[in-house]
Amino acid sequence: MIQQPVPAAAVQQPAASAQGMSTDSAQAAPSVAPVREVGEFILVRRDGRVLFASVFSVNGSQVQYVTPEGIRHTLLLSELDTGATQEMNEARGTTLQFHN
Repeated sequence: MIQQPVPAAAVQQPAASAQGMSTDSAQAAPSVAPVREVGEFILVRRDGRVLFASVFSVNGSQVQYVTPEGIRHTLLLSELDTGATQEMNEARGTTLQFHN
């Protein structure tokens, strides 16, 4: 099963002290780059059709996936162009690996 990464915890600024110190004079916390949401995966079939999935898993010779609308589908792994699927997702910053 492929899982989306867990979002990073929000960085909180220290609250102003009771002595009237403003947050502007407080030392700023180092900036942390936010984790980009994966959103959805791209599955490319050998016939050229492109499918979008919120989540998918490979079970034996079948690929089970759920569309962004929440509809479950199954297709044979042999119908999936794994190379094109990996390339399309890698271009969007998501690395996929298929183990045969």
